[in-house]
Amino acid sequence: MHRSFSEKFPRWVLFLTLGFVVSLAYPLIFALADNYGMCGGCGTVTVRPEMIGFLIGGFGLALLRREYRTSPFSPLSPLLLGFATGMVLPEFFGCPWCMFMQLGYGKANRLPEILGFFGGIWGGTALLRRGMSLEKGPELHISSKTSSLLVVLTVLGTLWWMKAHIGISGSLEIFSMAGVVLIGVLLGAAMQRIRFCVVEGVRNAFFMSSSETVLTGSSSIAAMILGSLLYALATGTFSFEGLYLSSSEDLLQQSFIFVNAALAGIAFTLAGGCTVWHAVNTGNGSMHSLTFLGGMLAAAWLHKLPAFLGFTKTFQQEIFFWAPRMNAFYRWTGAHILYLCIGGGALLLVLWLNRSSFFENSGETL
Repeated sequence: MHRSFSEKFPRWVLFLTLGFVVSLAYPLIFALADNYGMCGGCGTVTVRPEMIGFLIGGFGLALLRREYRTSPFSPLSPLLLGFATGMVLPEFFGCPWCMFMQLGYGKANRLPEILGFFGGIWGGTALLRRGMSLEKGPELHISSKTSSLLVVLTVLGTLWWMKAHIGISGSLEIFSMAGVVLIGVLLGAAMQRIRFCVVEGVRNAFFMSSSETVLTGSSSIAAMILGSLLYALATGTFSFEGLYLSSSEDLLQQSFIFVNAALAGIAFTLAGGCTVWHAVNTGNGSMHSLTFLGGMLAAAWLHKLPAFLGFTKTFQQEIFFWAPRMNAFYRWTGAHILYLCIGGGALLLVLWLNRSSFFENSGETL
């Protein structure tokens, strides 16, 4: 009997391979994004073209393999979790992959963020172990035809928005954006095929603690770091940036980064994966994932609203009312206190809405 490649190789080998591919694909994405004036991995944009490519790739392969399915879902919890994640991590609205790849480029200052992220996944896993479930609340029943129409409209609407707001005009810019989307499509199809998700891999390693799950959970991350390191050394772009904790300001900033990343790790774990996997899983027909992405998008837009920016400035001044002047440190700290309060409030609301699952499902496993 013929076996597919996913059956011939252990899952950790597939995760390792795709992790290397990702580490080499992203420099190309960044280079193409420069042609239309957008950083492929920064948080200054609301929608990134490779993300919509992930959705298209997952959707196309799910249709081809007849795996497209839509199940009833409770929208409030994933919406709030997506909002909380986008709120506390304005540095990257896309995916946490950049943390690991930047570590490979020598950015040791990302270590607190990575450790906080792992800590959050561990915390989210502990909640799942206690029986935490997001199935509480009113359910929406959407047919597969309706959900597929929503996926198509999401793709077309996002492509239109990017063309209208990113300022694409010349042939080089159009070609570059199309190239970024195409890379996303290929990666999305590969992730759909092997169910590639960094958060899920680490969660399973924490939850089951078998040699296979630990190897699978760590292989993709190790591949991203090592692949980025090799690429940086080969191209002369390696630049070591140390982690400086010599002052109280440094310690405070890194503490906020750690806590914000931990909160995002908890939200990702409870929601069932990181941003990339939710994009791919939306292509599988999951309206839960599409709702999560909607929450992240709402947080991204909120960060850019003039009214919210004005409120943030007022909040900073009120928090540090005694400061003689509002320097960069006070502005950064005040903003992140606000982000943490809003994002943390959204997460606490999710836990409160689903509080009964702690008692009903206690002792269940994944």
